[in-house]
Amino acid sequence: SIVLIIIVLLYYFTSNKIQEGVVFGMPYFLEHYKENNIDLDKKNQLLISSNGQKISYKNHFNSKQGDINCNDKALTSSILQKNNINVPRFIVWDNNSSNQTNLNKINTQLNYPLVAKPTKGTQGYGVKTNITDEKDLLNHIQYLLKRRKNEKIIIEEYKIGDNYRIMVFNNEIIGVVKRDLPYVTGDGKYNLEYLIKEHKHSKYKIHNVDLNMLREQNVEYETIIPLNKKIYLSKVSNYHNGAPIHNIPVESVHPENIEMFKKVNQVLDVKLSGIDFITTNMALPYYLEGVIIEVNERPDLQIHYDTTENKKEFISKYINKIFKENISYEYI
Repeated sequence: SIVLIIIVLLYYFTSNKIQEGVVFGMPYFLEHYKENNIDLDKKNQLLISSNGQKISYKNHFNSKQGDINCNDKALTSSILQKNNINVPRFIVWDNNSSNQTNLNKINTQLNYPLVAKPTKGTQGYGVKTNITDEKDLLNHIQYLLKRRKNEKIIIEEYKIGDNYRIMVFNNEIIGVVKRDLPYVTGDGKYNLEYLIKEHKHSKYKIHNVDLNMLREQNVEYETIIPLNKKIYLSKVSNYHNGAPIHNIPVESVHPENIEMFKKVNQVLDVKLSGIDFITTNMALPYYLEGVIIEVNERPDLQIHYDTTENKKEFISKYINKIFKENISYEYI
């Protein structure tokens, strides 16, 4: 019976795993293929048009070097920095040096509050923001190193502003989404723990809760939250961490920001990316205050699909672009 339980648990966690990147087998894609005589070859990861044109989506249209450039957050920031694209000031934690040596370097080069996160990872796992002192920083570093002994960790300055995800595909902005802070709303009956469990403001559950934020709002998991009172749970504004999302018209984004987002793909050698950008106003040019905090080489199209008004038109435009511009990339 123990073996059976293990098998059930394994099935649950693998079948419910959030898939990274554009998933070409989603129902809305299948509907488009049917209407436009496109075949989906899942085994070979190909899209095949009615006239025989084959498009490989095996590597999400990116080169091997592009994947390497984006898959390490410290390397990404270094490349962007060298190309005069704003990123937060950062250092990489040296696992071979003492805590004090690392702290001395941080205190010399960075200003609190800080963010500490693994250089590899997605969906907000392992990210801690708004770190205000050495004790809090060391606790999180130790947590990450306990989780994975040789974890490579990036420490960067925390930037205040709204969090945006921009998808860039073959030199075009496909979509811009604003991600709010994850929160729950009280009903005067249930405690915070229950409200988090029953969270309804996003299709995804909240997995990264900031205890410091709870303390700042004078609440604990056992606290009954008053009717209509909002409790913010994390500064990790990630869709997969339960962040509410809103579509932002591309026309409202400053033209220099548009050009900068395209440049990001060029310098990182990727055709498809999801750029995480912090600013208080997308209508302001990036060099006044905006910073790029991450670039995802396996961006999720779902966040843009979920917020767009004309969903059918959105998918048609995306697939038509792939075939028209013959966007395909394979490497072994």
